[in-house]
Amino acid sequence: MAAVVKSKHVFGASSIKTDFITWRAKFSYVTLLLLWGYAFFPTLKLMFESAQSIFNQHCLLAAPLFLGLVLAKRSTFMRIAPSVSQLGLLLLFLLSAVWVFAESKEMYLLQQVCVLALVPAIFMLAFGYKISKMFIFPLSYVFLLLPIGHLIIPNIQDVLLTSLVKIFALSDLPVYWDHQSIRTVHSELNLAVFGYGLTFLFAFLAIGFIYAYCIVINFVRRLVVAMMFVLFPIAAIFLGAYIFLRYQLIIGNLVLEPTQLAYYGWGLIALGLLASVIFGLFLKQSKPYYDTLTGVDWQSSWKHTDFQWLRPTIIAATVFAIVPWMPKYTDELEQSWQLLLQVFG
Repeated sequence: MAAVVKSKHVFGASSIKTDFITWRAKFSYVTLLLLWGYAFFPTLKLMFESAQSIFNQHCLLAAPLFLGLVLAKRSTFMRIAPSVSQLGLLLLFLLSAVWVFAESKEMYLLQQVCVLALVPAIFMLAFGYKISKMFIFPLSYVFLLLPIGHLIIPNIQDVLLTSLVKIFALSDLPVYWDHQSIRTVHSELNLAVFGYGLTFLFAFLAIGFIYAYCIVINFVRRLVVAMMFVLFPIAAIFLGAYIFLRYQLIIGNLVLEPTQLAYYGWGLIALGLLASVIFGLFLKQSKPYYDTLTGVDWQSSWKHTDFQWLRPTIIAATVFAIVPWMPKYTDELEQSWQLLLQVFG
């Protein structure tokens, strides 16, 4: 008869091993995030200062929502063992190199994109591809921290104003465009005041992505639902301004205080957000049970050596220690090269 070998405490040993690996990966991620904050402190400081603008206050909203999304999926660590990701290390090298280039050329937006993209890259490095795949949405949400509202929202307001003027130009009603206002023979609509709530469009988008994440699963549906939190408020302001101006032209002179205009505008935006919520309910999907993710993926975990996780962590830490000094040496190298060209050219 074949001998039967009994294994004692196999499940318990596996559970302890998995917990130890998970905590080790978390320690690696937190350590690298601290070094990330040190290496890119100037860029992060500039982003924080830009977030003080009224057009960029969505960043202050997106930061806690991002942390909440990541923590909400922490149960994933109980079903999948972390692993070392060489792809994460490669992305870390590439993004750091692009940041050095952007820093030397003073391309601030590119700097900020690279710094935020390093957050999911470090996550993949510490936890592996399979866990990172489950965190695609929370990690992508970090890009809503980009302070680009002052670049986009004024252009949206200008397009809205131009569109209203063109629509009225198709009729025989006299309409004039005066900076941020639309004038008629008897009255004036200050669109900047009326559509003041549109300065928070990125905050609406941040909330829309959270709402879409909660009620639908399909990526395209999530994107559509989230975008409605921007498009419906814009449409509400557009229609409201059109009706308001036509009503003024019918009844004659009508003067409203700026505060009243802002209140009416906010009321229309609230209706647009409500329409977005209702629209999302029509696309609602039930969440499936991820049974394929149960258990431990030992084939991609630290099975060769207990120190395998330490090597990429040390490499990434070295990169973050060197990166802050690279733009200075790059500028000096470029100046030396130009001097050599002048001497021998």
